[in-house]
Formats: sequence, C-alpha cells, structure tokens
Amino acid sequence: MPKIFNVSIYPFQENELIEYCEGVLLHDNQRKIMYVNIHVLNMAYKDVILQNSLQSADRIYCDGEGVRLGAKILREKFPIRTTGADWIYDLCELCQKKKYSIYFLGGKPSVALNAAKIMRQLYPDLIIAGAADGYFNTESEENEQRIKLINDSKADILLVGLGTPLQEVDYSELSKN
Repeated sequence: MPKIFNVSIYPFQENELIEYCEGVLLHDNQRKIMYVNIHVLNMAYKDVILQNSLQSADRIYCDGEGVRLGAKILREKFPIRTTGADWIYDLCELCQKKKYSIYFLGGKPSVALNAAKIMRQLYPDLIIAGAADGYFNTESEENEQRIKLINDSKADILLVGLGTPLQEVDYSELSKN
C-alpha cells in the first residue's frame, strides 16, 4: 500500500470506496474512513498525534492532486482522486436503497442541516438520523452531550466535517492518559 509521510493511503479505484462502505454496513462493523490531501499530510508530518490517528484509520483515501503528485514522485500509482463531494451522492443513493441511516456533523451553524435537507430532496427515502453543526466546545460537557445525541440517533453512518485535525483526533481522550 502506498505511503506518504508514513501514512498508508488505500489505492481505491472508482466505486471501490462505496463498495467498501457497503461491505462494512452489511457486516455491521464499525470502521473509520479518513481522507488525506496535501494539507492533511503536511500537518501529520509535523503532528505525531495526527499521524498516529491517521494510521489508526481502517482506510484512508486520496483527496487531492498534491497527494497524487507526491505518489508519482515516490513512484507509487494512485487512482483518480476522490473527494467527499464526489462520493457523497453515491453513498446517499446506497443508503436510500439499503435503508441505512446517516448523521451529518460539522460545518458552520445550519450547514449540516442544509446538507441533510438537500440530500433528502435528492433521495426522498434517505433516512437522516440527525444533523448538527460543528460549533461546540470539545473540552466541555457540551462535547459529551453531542456524542450522546449522535449515539442515541443510532445512525449507521456518521459523516464528520470538523476540519483537520479536530475531525481526525480526539484530543480529549489523549489528555486522560
């Protein structure tokens, strides 16, 4: 598997990411899928905690031409880059078809709600388990309340868009060790 800055990047081909998600859902497994672009890799190069968090992911996909260029320089081959915006529609279509639920978390106030609303318009039978913005204090009880809300929703999929490194690393857990 190709590695850049000690981060393994899975060389998904077109549609393999959705197929991987479907396999995870079919087997009722919990998996962590992350992306890397050049910004994330540069941050991970300097931040061992972020690098360790990325290394703990079940799959990391290529989300940037800078990563593809880096792979080329290292003589690694990558498929076309894919972004969340590229595969979210296929994921929602799969979820609608198979009756899986999605929880949208992140962005400024109303962004997650608007994303959920748009996806429901495009996929009328899509089960939206919930949606919440990413503006909450991760170092307070508010964080625990948000986690409880998400867990209580019993969503099959949690889509997180909090920005790097917050979405990749749970720094509150690290401070307990």
